[in-house]
Amino acid sequence: MIAYVLFSYSKKIGSTAIRKFQLPLTKYKNIKEVPSHTSVRVGSVVYESTFEGVRATTFESWITRNIIIQALPIGNADKIHMDRITCLFGRKYDYAGLFYFAWRIILLKLFKMPLPKKNKWHKMNKYFCTEILSVFTEKDYQMSAPVQIMEELRDDFYTSII
Repeated sequence: MIAYVLFSYSKKIGSTAIRKFQLPLTKYKNIKEVPSHTSVRVGSVVYESTFEGVRATTFESWITRNIIIQALPIGNADKIHMDRITCLFGRKYDYAGLFYFAWRIILLKLFKMPLPKKNKWHKMNKYFCTEILSVFTEKDYQMSAPVQIMEELRDDFYTSII
């Protein structure tokens, strides 16, 4: 079974703010092309970190709250160590890490200061949405916005099928 990363947004005000905030990081100029959230779908289950923390939910329930911009394959779920994600259930949201990331985007926008590779306020046992994707891909996404990851994976996906 193939695992997919879902790039999405919702109609909530926070989602709109996150999408607008990411515009300096992307080539997209239309907010309709910019996701505010990443989740991972394996079969009928969606794994994500929301403001309430890390959780698993059914795709049927998840899709009632989210609008998908893009779904891209990230690998065979049989090869993904699902025990790594299940041990994260109930962990808290990484608010400090998110605020640091937002602060660095402000510095990028105002002073053209590049984003660092490491998130200085990241908490080891707390996660925001892109950090959950790190568990599945083994890539470090603590300083990556959903739109950046979408562009990276989209480019990788289209390059691999050519």
